[in-house]
Amino acid sequence: MAIAATFVAVPAAWAKNTVLDRAEFTKLMEPLGRDTGVQDAMAQEIAQQVQRLLTEQGDARPPLDAITPYVSTYVHGPQFPAAFTEAVGQVHTWLLVRPTEEQRLRGATTAEIDLAPMIRDVAAANNVKVNVPERVTIDLSGTGANRDLFRAGRYASVADMIRQAAWIAPLTALVAAVLALLAAHRRGFMMFYLGLGVAVAAGVTWMLCVVAPSYVTGRSGSGGLSPTVLDAALAQVTKSLTPWIVTEAAVGGALALLGLIFGGLGAVAARRAERRAW
Repeated sequence: MAIAATFVAVPAAWAKNTVLDRAEFTKLMEPLGRDTGVQDAMAQEIAQQVQRLLTEQGDARPPLDAITPYVSTYVHGPQFPAAFTEAVGQVHTWLLVRPTEEQRLRGATTAEIDLAPMIRDVAAANNVKVNVPERVTIDLSGTGANRDLFRAGRYASVADMIRQAAWIAPLTALVAAVLALLAAHRRGFMMFYLGLGVAVAAGVTWMLCVVAPSYVTGRSGSGGLSPTVLDAALAQVTKSLTPWIVTEAAVGGALALLGLIFGGLGAVAARRAERRAW
């Protein structure tokens, strides 16, 4: 039971402190606002929205090539990182907090990013006269079955379960490990097996980190979020989990080594005692 609980304890604690906390998650994603690839991808999306607004407001449809340079200047400037971080916070709240009555009334049931603040910044910086609505959203949810993956509040229940597991699993692992050591005939070897289990749990978590990004990318469908932005966000999440995995592996390896040493010394002492008895 101790080893089984370990498989859950570290990922749950990491998720609770890094992913589920909006402030920590936006802090984690903040460097993406300065990433050139992310900036270029967002510039393309913002330019398309500006083009659409100008066309809807009676202007001849301006070519994207005429808009993109102005948007590019904005996304590579000092204002964009904070605006991008705020947009990430919107999505975080959208997916992990149960939808409000206002969201239900306006039919906002799938994840979206509001680009209106960014478009206003672009227009103001370049003296472009465009009437920007209160909200200018892009749908992140794609089409078909994938839409349910990005439903508002889709992961609120999962988040609640992870928060509970973040303290139940470590406590269970600790209590079960202590009881196993107390009941073991050879405690050194029991410590070895416990440490080995912790190291294996770290290895399994690392393997999931390798496989999960491609799975998530495949399930994201054809939503409005650029694959470049999604891949960068997944890489940042994986990077944040790596120190937790390394620490878990180091602790497991240290326990296994100590257990092997104490177990070996105990076995030698037991044999000597048997020889004396003869």
